[in-house]
Amino acid sequence: MNPMRLLIAVGVLAALGGFVYWSEENPPVLDDEKTPLVSLEKEDIRALTVERPGHDTIAVVRGEDDEWKFAPPLAMPANESSVDLLLNNLTPMNSDRVVEEEITDWRPFGVEGEAWSLRVDVTAKKEDEDEKTYRVIFGNDTPTGSGVFARLEGDPRLFTVFNYVKSGFEKEARRSCSRLTKIRFRASPSTSARVRSSSARAATTPGRSSSPSHCGPITSQWAT
Repeated sequence: MNPMRLLIAVGVLAALGGFVYWSEENPPVLDDEKTPLVSLEKEDIRALTVERPGHDTIAVVRGEDDEWKFAPPLAMPANESSVDLLLNNLTPMNSDRVVEEEITDWRPFGVEGEAWSLRVDVTAKKEDEDEKTYRVIFGNDTPTGSGVFARLEGDPRLFTVFNYVKSGFEKEARRSCSRLTKIRFRASPSTSARVRSSSARAATTPGRSSSPSHCGPITSQWAT
């Protein structure tokens, strides 16, 4: 073998060995630590509300029997799997990143006033602490479209979270709304007939949807 090539090969191996040793002794700092907007334990959460503009508010509460129910005046059992999926988003709800440590004007990000796209209120009672309600507000999509701006009310920081966090709340809110609608229809045939009549009129009226949302009226009318 050519002595020069052998010396070069030995030099390359020595350099690689030194790099491996240095890497093991000085591992890279990975940015895997995500700052949570909300970090709670499932057993501490007592109530949860999901609001969507132009849609119906879904509210569930944990009963004394530890079972989840729709909030009064309904007070009927909620779908445990749907509630569990909602709770998974909160235990914890990690951010993708912190955009700014202190924001004074929230409006460009859609997390102030009436511009929000989703709002989640969660009430929890931690051990040896008073009951507290946390409000997470979701706003505009990020410029890349992979996330959404969000804030925890009372916290000066602006966060981004991945889209699947927001869409998870929206999906389970729709499922709960559908469950409420079915319960109401089974319980009150006359209401079902009125809704079908209303839907038929909406289908023939320009500018009106043929699939109106009924959870709001259902919730408010259960008291009667």
